Amino acid sequence: MDLQNISYLFMKFHTDRSALDAVLTSAEEDGFHTRVFWLEDLQAQAPESVRRETVRFSAYPGASLRLSASFQSALALPRTLWITDSAAGLSLLLAASVPCAACVTDWNASENLGKAPYLLSDLAQIDADDFDKIYQRGTGLPWTILQTQRLLVREFADTSHDLDALYRLYRDPDAARFLSPLLPERSREQEALRSYIRNVYGFYGFGSWALVRTKGGSACPCTDGDDIIGRMGFGIPDAGRPGFIPSFGYLIRADCRRQGFAIEAARAILDYGFRVLDFEEIEAVSRADNAASLHLLRRVGFQPVPAGQAPETAAIPGPPLLRFRLRRTS
Repeated sequence: MDLQNISYLFMKFHTDRSALDAVLTSAEEDGFHTRVFWLEDLQAQAPESVRRETVRFSAYPGASLRLSASFQSALALPRTLWITDSAAGLSLLLAASVPCAACVTDWNASENLGKAPYLLSDLAQIDADDFDKIYQRGTGLPWTILQTQRLLVREFADTSHDLDALYRLYRDPDAARFLSPLLPERSREQEALRSYIRNVYGFYGFGSWALVRTKGGSACPCTDGDDIIGRMGFGIPDAGRPGFIPSFGYLIRADCRRQGFAIEAARAILDYGFRVLDFEEIEAVSRADNAASLHLLRRVGFQPVPAGQAPETAAIPGPPLLRFRLRRTS
């Protein structure tokens, strides 16, 4: 887990101390170190008895904020996620460029928290993995999706190593036959990857993921692009089509084919799609001459869609495109 600390920047002292204790206890039981700071204005002072116990930071209205040394140190603490309940606190955290989220309660509904990367409603019910994913998103670290016997499935990262791995994947002649190529200008492809991470992973929470070969049950370092042996995952449905049916797709590096990696990853990822992402149906498209793809789709249970029921596709030179569907079974 990348996250170690959770720091809370609250607007005022909560009269329901038991609720605050529940939040802190839940985080500490998950193994996090916690800190609480209070952002108080002059009209909402905590009682003096409470102040001595809890207040470590105060910010007063005016042109500048008076930041205590302990708060400044806390902002610089690595592997920390900040959570606030006020617009003032959120502005402070965003200005400091620290990973953060905002919590929404019955009494702070008037606060403008729209710029928060994440809005949380019940802090005590959020588990360690969710906190860790919020922190990872805020620091640009890729999410780990799942792990199989030989593979770790994770998001692509905005690094030169992952970009190198993508260019190696698409250098294969078979990939060129069936897939659109990457952009020849490396800087433009890096920006496209950065946009994909921000807009697809960031908004939908899924996409096409990196398949990383593991050694002895541990993931190879993300900095070693050679250990990315493929990509697999779900595409975003076309906006003009009814329903929400994501599309399954993959590419395995040429020197790693016929070793069972594709079927191993596909079974786990499709299960993740139904069980975790709650998909009702998944589709796939393959060219009629892509024998390896057709074989894999049938092995994992995809059924062909009759020609009269398949959505129209743009005319593409070459063999026809075949559509398949896989439905949730339980």
